[in-house]
Amino acid sequence: MFAVFARFCYDIYVDNTSAVYSRERQDTMYISFLFIVWIGLTILFAVVEAATVSLVSIWFVGGSVAALIASAFTSSLGIQIGVFIIVSALLLLLTRPLIIKKLSPKTVHTNVGINIGRRATVIEAITPEKAGRVKLDGVDWRASCDTALDVGEGCIVHAVNGTTLDVTPEKQTEKA
Repeated sequence: MFAVFARFCYDIYVDNTSAVYSRERQDTMYISFLFIVWIGLTILFAVVEAATVSLVSIWFVGGSVAALIASAFTSSLGIQIGVFIIVSALLLLLTRPLIIKKLSPKTVHTNVGINIGRRATVIEAITPEKAGRVKLDGVDWRASCDTALDVGEGCIVHAVNGTTLDVTPEKQTEKA
């Protein structure tokens, strides 16, 4: 890669210092210019990705590197842009789902959701301002409710938030 870059830097130097601008020299300058453009775009996409850290432009880094390599073999801007688009699209379609799957947080299933819809008995009074305690299958749980519940009343679990059960009065559930 360094040898290709050095060759194009040399071509730019030769073109800028040469008194004769033939068609061949202009093509060399054009190839070299596009090579530098692709290097700049690669750096730009990498900086944008580093700034966002949300896998927005990493796919375009790969596409611009592929176009950079293509610029070493052809001076056709259309071919280089085509390579950029195709490689970027392939990277996006083929690797994004895998990367997202690997980077997404793992959910730990604890079977605590099995308690939703089950009946519990209040063992410490619950008010809307203060959580109380309920007993569910012989296990003591912290519980909260939008209405006041007295000791001995039945309630139904409708959600689990960490170690706290969100409950509703059993009577209210029967009416609904």
